[in-house]
Parts: sequence; C-alpha cells; structure tokens
Amino acid sequence: MTFIDEITVLITAGKGGNGMVAYRREKYVEFGGPWGGTGGAGGNVYFVGHSGVNTLFDLRYRKHIKGENGSNGETKGCRGKTGEDTLIGVPLGSIFYNASTNEYLGEIKKDKERFLICKGGKGGLGNISLSTLKNPCPDYAEKGDLGETLEVKVVLKVLADVGLLGYPSVGKSSFISVVSNAKPKIADYHFTTLSPHLGLVERNEKSFVIADLPGIIKGASNGVGLGFFFLKHIERCKVFLHIIDCLSENCYQNYLDIREELKLYDEKLLTRNEIVVLNKTEMISELDLSKIISSFKDIKVIPISVHTHKNLDLVLDLIVDILNNYEEIKEDVVSYKKYTLDDVNYIDIELKDNIYYVYGNEIKLLTERCDFSSFEATLRYTKKLRELGVFSELEKKGCKNKDIINIYGYEFDFID
Repeated sequence: MTFIDEITVLITAGKGGNGMVAYRREKYVEFGGPWGGTGGAGGNVYFVGHSGVNTLFDLRYRKHIKGENGSNGETKGCRGKTGEDTLIGVPLGSIFYNASTNEYLGEIKKDKERFLICKGGKGGLGNISLSTLKNPCPDYAEKGDLGETLEVKVVLKVLADVGLLGYPSVGKSSFISVVSNAKPKIADYHFTTLSPHLGLVERNEKSFVIADLPGIIKGASNGVGLGFFFLKHIERCKVFLHIIDCLSENCYQNYLDIREELKLYDEKLLTRNEIVVLNKTEMISELDLSKIISSFKDIKVIPISVHTHKNLDLVLDLIVDILNNYEEIKEDVVSYKKYTLDDVNYIDIELKDNIYYVYGNEIKLLTERCDFSSFEATLRYTKKLRELGVFSELEKKGCKNKDIINIYGYEFDFID
C-alpha cells in the first residue's frame, strides 16, 4: 500500500430537511390549524481514529466527502429523520488544518476518538412551529440550513515512543524486526525503507512503539536522498535511538552529521532523549571497537549486534527506564476561535454597476431558509431584514426607490 502522510479533502456536512406546510383536517376538530413538522437535521462529519491504520491512503480518492441530508418534515407535526453521521477513519497522529488559512483545527491521538469537523445543517421549521398569535395558521415553512463546508488538510505525524535515526543500511530495519512485531523490507542496498514502519515492543510489563524511518544522510536539508520528507514523523517521538554502523569510515562524524540535519530541521529535537548505539560489532575486533567508542568522548555509546542480539536487552531496558520517567512534550500549535452566528453579526453593502449587493452572515441564513415561492414567507423575510437594519443601512448608502438590491443571488426592487 502506498504511504501517504498529507492530503487535502473537501468536506460538506448534510443539509437540514425542509419544513412542511400542512393543515389539520379531522372530524371533531373544529378549527384544525397548522400540522406541518420540522425537517430533520443534516448528518455531521467526524474524523475517527483507527489504531490499525498508518497511512492516509484511504482518503486518496475521496476528494469530496459529503454528509447525509436530513429528511423533510412530515404531516401530523412529525419531525423528519436526522441524517446519519459520516465517519472518516484516519490513523492516530492525524492533524487537521484549514486548507485555506492553514489554521490548526485539531488532531486525533486515541483509538476510536472522534473529532467533529463539519456540523450538519438545522432542519427548517414546519408551519406548526411558525404559528403565532397574529398568524395562527401560516401557509409557509422554512427550508433546511446547508451543512458546513470546509476544505481540510490532513497531516499525519506518526505516534511512536521511539524513533530510529541513522544513515541508510546501518541496521534500523533489522533492529525493529528483531525486537518488535514489525516485518519491514530488509536488503543490502541503500534506502530499502521508503516509508515509516511501526513495531510494538513488549518489555518488563510495558509496551511501547518503535518507528523505523527512512535513512537520513548529510545534505538532507538540501534535498539529498529522501530529504526531510519523513522527519516530521519523529517530532512526537519521546526517545531517539541513533544507530551507527561501526564499519563506517568515521562513525563519530556520521553521528554529528545526523545531529546537524536535525538542527536544520528543528533545533528543539536536539534536546530530546537520545540513545547512541554501534551496530555490527561482531564484525570488528575489541581493540577497534574501543577506539571507535573513545572517539565519541563524553557521549555514552552502547555496542550492539542485531545479528547476535548482543546488548539488545540492555538497550530495551534503557528505553523502558526513560519512558517511565518521561514528561509529555508540549507542542507549539496555533489555536483559533471559530466564530459563529452569535459571535459576529455584520451588514456589508457594496454598490456595483448600479446594483446594491448586501452581505451578512445572519442575512445569508435568512435568505437560505426563506421559501420565496410563498408570498407570506417573502413578507416575513422583508420584515426580518427591516428588523436587522438592512433598510436603514441601504438608505445611508444612497439607495433610492426602485433601485435594484441583490441579496445572495436574489434581486429585489427597493421600496422606501
């Protein structure tokens, strides 16, 4: 399966059902009255965390995801059926951004955790709900509200406790295949690992996840090798396990090169807990090994052999000890306030080609709900506009009798 860790999708929640116009006609009910029910609410759209998934591949061909619409209201005052919620499965560690503004919306870290991304529209009121003392039997109903629409950028940052760092072919895939349940591809050429692999390790009654990442080489910040493409997946790792091939010409310099690439990506990564190990030690003498270890100066280095399993238990115990005393990383995220109709009401009027264009969030909502095929509904709409102050604002802008007004695609003659 192709590994995909970033994708953009358009999401539209379900539309609310329209209210119904109906009248009560029953024996022994002298005056009858309105009898039309309210429409059902549109279905919400949720992202749901799935622990068994580690790629956004399933969203690759779902460019526009739509929620289920609510059913229209029915007679006898019955409310329409609410639209079913739409659930979008995503891997743990998925982060959601507004694709237009790049604002942070939220993320999912737990299995089966839900995140509401788009809310369904309200159902339109039926004429039984619109009756008043002055108009006890209206012959109109409201249309259902449209569901929220949002273009969302989904970014996957793999959730792992331990991230494997190192040059290609140092034995990272071999290490994770020995200590965990992961079965990555292993071969004797560079860049065998082209996407992250996760493995679960059980040790001393504690379980943790190890991420095998594609190899990083000097110059990755300039696009050499696979570049920084996968480095974002180590941002959430609590421990870095830096594996170095002891057969390299300069082991210590390789270590410094990787550290420098991490610094160029994000300096904060240099403060993360780190374990440095020398692999393939079964292939060199003890004298050569001691010289390599001494070149690291004050840095603690553990000699290991994935082939003979030398010191692997020691490394795992050290990881468990670090994780037991670990403090959670506080990530820097840009939060934002989601403004609703109750937060900001505005009226904006623009004159263009002798037509007055009127905008406003509550005005838009009233326009979408109004059934202009009904004369009474249109009168009610006009009354609401007057109460909102639209007419007075038009007069301030110089609007005169019989001038044309455009409100979200509907054109009217202004009558003062």
